[in-house]
Amino acid sequence: RLVVHDVLGRRVRTLRDEAWAGPGRFRVLWDGADDQGRPAASGVYLLRLTAGPDRASGRVVLLR
Repeated sequence: RLVVHDVLGRRVRTLRDEAWAGPGRFRVLWDGADDQGRPAASGVYLLRLTAGPDRASGRVVLLR
């Protein structure tokens, strides 16, 4: 599962919610919109990747 959150921790967009095809590298693109299709504001967003018991996080900057 790959989810984008704003800096206040609110979920903005779920980019990937189903099981992946298996081990390997994958590319996921975010178009800068929220789950309802509205454009997200410019700023810093947090990414959370959950794969079974493993978790990872990162930051992205959205510039309009």
